[in-house]
Amino acid sequence: MHFTHCTPGRIPSHAVVARTLQIYSIKVSQFKLPVEVYGVVAARDTVDHNRNILFRRERANCQILTEKDPFLRLTGPSRAIVSVDPVTFEILLKVKGRTKSEDQVMITDIFHYNGIYSGRLCSHVISKPLGKITLKFEQLEKTVQATILGICVVEGGWSWPFKHGGRVVCSSSPQEVMKIDNGTIFVTEPPDRQVVLLDYRGQKMPMGSNGYLDLPRQVVSVELGGSLKFLVQTYSESHEIAKEDSESHEIAKEDSKSHEIAKEGSVYFTPEKCNLSRGICDLGDFKVEITIAWSLLIGCKDSIFLQGYLP
Repeated sequence: MHFTHCTPGRIPSHAVVARTLQIYSIKVSQFKLPVEVYGVVAARDTVDHNRNILFRRERANCQILTEKDPFLRLTGPSRAIVSVDPVTFEILLKVKGRTKSEDQVMITDIFHYNGIYSGRLCSHVISKPLGKITLKFEQLEKTVQATILGICVVEGGWSWPFKHGGRVVCSSSPQEVMKIDNGTIFVTEPPDRQVVLLDYRGQKMPMGSNGYLDLPRQVVSVELGGSLKFLVQTYSESHEIAKEDSESHEIAKEDSKSHEIAKEGSVYFTPEKCNLSRGICDLGDFKVEITIAWSLLIGCKDSIFLQGYLP
């Protein structure tokens, strides 16, 4: 948010619109699941060459990956990943054993993205004997940074709308797909191009101070001239899934449970070069306010020192 509070028309010359990488997901496969995973995934660009953390967990706080949820829960980037020059990705993921000496290295790798395939969804696959990860991302042109400052329930009934969990995703300049079902037209976004900010299933989602949600991810890139769409969903109370046994033709309950979407709402934002934006998402009887800080990007950290700015 370095240039969020600049006055329009008086923005410093070193504040730029630039190509950036939008990170969508990191999926783990080819390993017997469930499994406890920890480690780090980070990106380095030429703005400052520092690690921009996408995923990081210590051994004492592993993430449990399952067949139904094999995706790492990303917490970054902490700022937009500028891809004017090549971007370096560093991955080190370990599988937790019964003791630390029994831990196994699933993936350790470094790769460079050189800026090709702009405007196309990219899948980079790293396959090792113990596992495989698939990193999905996209290079966006002429972008600004959007930092989600808060998502807050501002109006509604006495009950908490996320008592069975909820999901918040956003999509920059969404490429919408038209679907027709019994004469009704539905407009959806490809899930591969959705940035998952929060997905909490099966339990009451904790409410922060004054009704704010605690977002693991807060930064996305948005193309100027495009839009940023937020989709907010609540889950219903879980129910066990039933299936028919092929031999006995009896209905048996599976161990897993299903959490269907109870309510959902959406809101669109028009990107800006600076300042704040607020929007209201109607979620049934509730209203959810989303606050965004817009900022231009830093092309090189040295430039802010030359202009007398603090990092």
